[in-house]
Amino acid sequence: MAEFLIEQYYAKNDIDTLDVINKQISILKKKQSKLYKDLAREDREALVIKPAFKWAQSLDNIFIETKFSHRLDAPACIDILDQKIKITEKHLNLTAKCRRGDDTLHFKLFLNFYDNVNVSASSWEKQSMGRIYIHLKKKILPNRWAKLYMNDEEDKPGRVQLWKEMHEKYEKSLENYAKQFREEEDDYDDFDYFVAREEGRHIEPKLKHSKVETHQFETVDVKDQIKSVDITDQVGDYFNRPGAKEAMMNAAMGRRDDYNYDEYEEWDEEEYEEYEHSERNDYYEEEDGHTDDL
Repeated sequence: MAEFLIEQYYAKNDIDTLDVINKQISILKKKQSKLYKDLAREDREALVIKPAFKWAQSLDNIFIETKFSHRLDAPACIDILDQKIKITEKHLNLTAKCRRGDDTLHFKLFLNFYDNVNVSASSWEKQSMGRIYIHLKKKILPNRWAKLYMNDEEDKPGRVQLWKEMHEKYEKSLENYAKQFREEEDDYDDFDYFVAREEGRHIEPKLKHSKVETHQFETVDVKDQIKSVDITDQVGDYFNRPGAKEAMMNAAMGRRDDYNYDEYEEWDEEEYEEYEHSERNDYYEEEDGHTDDL
């Protein structure tokens, strides 16, 4: 067949057979290249992207709009496959696949809610241009969440923005509700700082001082509480105790008071004077060699 085409058809119609062959070879190479890419894509690990989203709240609801893109101002991935959304009392788990060119993108959004939601009253719906709208009903009503999620550092979502148009509808009621629980006017929470940042305002963080308990000390006049004490009896008892008299006499004469008084008999005054007289005579005899009768 090929020989017939070359000799009879291509030759008679003045067709360049070499050009035809080259074109066919080029087509085969392109098909081969596509086959190689498809096989490589299956083996390659999928790229996981945390989709950007914006949110707002009322006293009863949470409103979330997420976009299958890493930024809200970037084009979304339209060709969505295998989309799954699960809402529980404490979590939101969204997964989806998107084919973009030769790549398959995997989108994943996980939120650990700040507070509980009413699952049966919550819902979601697919919108145009690669967007998903999620409505969460708060379980405790009315309620103002200080933040949307409490994810760990490794599970934090991607880009998050304030849904300004939705926030403006409920801003006044949220502010009035918060004032009921503020001890001071500038007791702001995380939601206040989030809104201010998104609106381009600056809120100065309030320094939290630890409350130190102060005590009032009163001066107490204790003069009336101090009573005069008569110690006459106590002093008399002290000096009348056994050996007190001898101890005082020895102290006055510079003698040691470290012997037992019970070993010595008590002298009367006449005996003591004779003893002192004898002692003085002995002293002068030693000094002068004679005794003076003093």
